[in-house]
Amino acid sequence: MQRSAPSPKHIGIVSRLAIYPVKGCARVELESASIGTRGVYGDREYMIVREEVGPDGIHQFITQRHKRRREDSKPQSLAILALIKPKIVGSTLKLTWEGGDPMTIDRERGDGKVLGVSIHADVVSAIDQGESAADWLSEHLGLRVRLVKASGPFRRTASQRYMPNTNQIVFQDAYPVHWIMQESVDELSNLSGEKIPWTRFRPNLVGRGGEPQVEHEIHEVSIGRMRFIQAKPCTRCPVTTVDQDKGEKSGNEPLISLSRYKRWERTGEAIFGENLLPLQTGVIKVGDEIVELSARDPPLDYGKRP
Repeated sequence: MQRSAPSPKHIGIVSRLAIYPVKGCARVELESASIGTRGVYGDREYMIVREEVGPDGIHQFITQRHKRRREDSKPQSLAILALIKPKIVGSTLKLTWEGGDPMTIDRERGDGKVLGVSIHADVVSAIDQGESAADWLSEHLGLRVRLVKASGPFRRTASQRYMPNTNQIVFQDAYPVHWIMQESVDELSNLSGEKIPWTRFRPNLVGRGGEPQVEHEIHEVSIGRMRFIQAKPCTRCPVTTVDQDKGEKSGNEPLISLSRYKRWERTGEAIFGENLLPLQTGVIKVGDEIVELSARDPPLDYGKRP
C-alpha cells in the first residue's frame, strides 16, 4: 500500500522540458509539451538500428552506450549519436549533423518496409524510413544503419516488472516519462567534484525548487494539471558519462559517485531520477507546479550519501 500525504506537498516547479525524437540523438527543448499515457508527444518516435540482421533476422538497436563494432578499442564509439540534432517542424523531422548537412523526413509517410527490431529485451515491428535516411545516417556514423519509426504494426507496453500498468510506449527504455530535480543534479555535482549537467541523464522533465532527492519519496504526483504514478527509480548506464554537446565519453562520472551513494537496495543498481506513468492526457508547461499527492510506503531504500 501507499500512504497518502497528510496534505498535498509542494515539491517545486518545472524548469526544463525536453524530447528526443530519435532515440540516442540530441534533445529538443520545449516550453510546453503535450503528454499522453504513452509519453511526451514526439519523444523517441524514431530509432536507429544496425542494417545487418542477427541470426534471428532482427535488427539490433544502437545507443550512445554501444560501439560501432565489437572489435573497436574505443568504448562507446557511438556516443557521436549526440551530434545528430533533430527538429520537428509540423509534419517534418529535420536532422542535422553538428548543425549542418540537413536532411528531412516526412513524419506522415505511411509506407515503408516492416522490420523486426530489438529494443532492450523487446522485439517489435517498426517501419523503415527509406534509403535516403539510411544513407545519411550511415555516412555520418561510419556504420551501415537504418532509421525506423514506431508506427504501423508497432505495439509495445511499458514494463510490468515493478508496477502493473496499461501504458503503451514507443522507443523509451521501459517507461513513458523520465524526470529529475535540478537540486539532485547539483548535489551529485558537489559529491563528484565535477560539474554534472542535467543533460547527461536525458530526462523529459527537470524540476527545481525542492530538496535534493525529493523525487524518490513520491508515489503519486501532479505536474500542472496532470497526474502521474511513479513506477520505479531510473537505473543508470554508461550513457550518463557522455558529454551531450561534444558527443564523446568524458570519464566515468557520474557513475562512480552514484554507485557510492545511490545504490538501490532492491536490485543493487545505481539509480538517479524517476520513471513516471501518466494517468491522463494533457499539457505541461515550464513553470508548472509539481505537487506530491502521496508518498512511497515503504520509502525507497538506498544510501543517500557516502
